[in-house]
Amino acid sequence: MNQQITEVTAKLHESEAAADDGVREAVATMKKYSGEQKLTKEIADVFIDRILIYDSKHIEIQWELPDEVIKFIEK
Repeated sequence: MNQQITEVTAKLHESEAAADDGVREAVATMKKYSGEQKLTKEIADVFIDRILIYDSKHIEIQWELPDEVIKFIEK
């Protein structure tokens, strides 16, 4: 039982470290483009996964960001 707890704890720490790396990378990318005044194709390719158009008044933007960053932004 103790070995299983140790293994699960190690996996949890690994996934947290990977998530932290993803967040750090996303923040660095956001800083790179933070002063831009226009949306370029390069910026759209970096930040936008897809844009769904439902009708003339309803669209959805799916972001190309780690979930942790999106949750932080939505707070």
